Amino acid sequence: MTVALGFALALAVTAAFVPTAAQAQITMRSPSWSQLSPQEQNVLAPLAPEWDKLDAQRKTKWRGLAQRYPKMEPVEQQRVQPL
Repeated sequence: MTVALGFALALAVTAAFVPTAAQAQITMRSPSWSQLSPQEQNVLAPLAPEWDKLDAQRKTKWRGLAQRYPKMEPVEQQRVQPL
């Protein structure tokens, strides 16, 4: 393997594990319910009573879903709606 090819491979692997700015912003803080956007609050409304008890990892998961939600097909939206 040439040095250039090895460097390119290492760079590609590293880039795959570096979060984007949006992901880093979500995961670096654990927002309270009032800090969520109106769209996030609307999608995640069933979780409102429990939101502040969720750990940061779960909040990140649910916020990511809320951001993708408007682009989902109605069937998908129904399937992922929090209970």
